Amino acid sequence: MNKTKIELKGLAFFARHGVLKEEAQLGQRFKVDVLLTLVDGLEFEEDTPAQTVNYVDVYAAVQEVFRGLSL
Repeated sequence: MNKTKIELKGLAFFARHGVLKEEAQLGQRFKVDVLLTLVDGLEFEEDTPAQTVNYVDVYAAVQEVFRGLSL
């Protein structure tokens, strides 16, 4: 079975993660790789940007989760 995948590499975020108190205070930049597996068999009436994956939305969702703003 073929799966449609989209890989986003090197998404950069500033966050405050770590074990040490200084890490939480100062924060640091992190790079994250994301692999999306799309649902197979989707049929679209048109080939338009509105019916595809919006990378800006993906970045925003990953950033929200990574920064701990949403679960």
